[in-house]
Amino acid sequence: MNEIVPSLAYLYFSIMKSDNSIHEDERKMLHEILDTNWKKISQKGDPFGAMGMELIESMVMDLDEGEVKPQEAFDYFRSVYSKRKEEIDSDLRSFILESSIQLAGSFNRMNKHELVLLSQLEILLKE
Repeated sequence: MNEIVPSLAYLYFSIMKSDNSIHEDERKMLHEILDTNWKKISQKGDPFGAMGMELIESMVMDLDEGEVKPQEAFDYFRSVYSKRKEEIDSDLRSFILESSIQLAGSFNRMNKHELVLLSQLEILLKE
């Protein structure tokens, strides 16, 4: 398994933790997003494997227990994406952006920090 799947955990963590805590609604939304959509991606010949779903959820929870800051986590995703963007097709890019938007809106409304991260993500995915 390459760096892309773990980097998604960092991305999702950065969005979920942008307000300094991960809420239960966000955890549930992450599970729902991955449970519904990751399987679709895997059926399309996903090179990352269906186990990626469990890895992402587990890593997000591990990151939450650590001392990683949301912007540091986002920067890690950005660095991996920049190195491996030729491996990420348009379907996966769409999934990344849509799932990130869903996560950001899963607890109350989107806050300023989430909006900034989503803007950075959208710009990055369009490069």
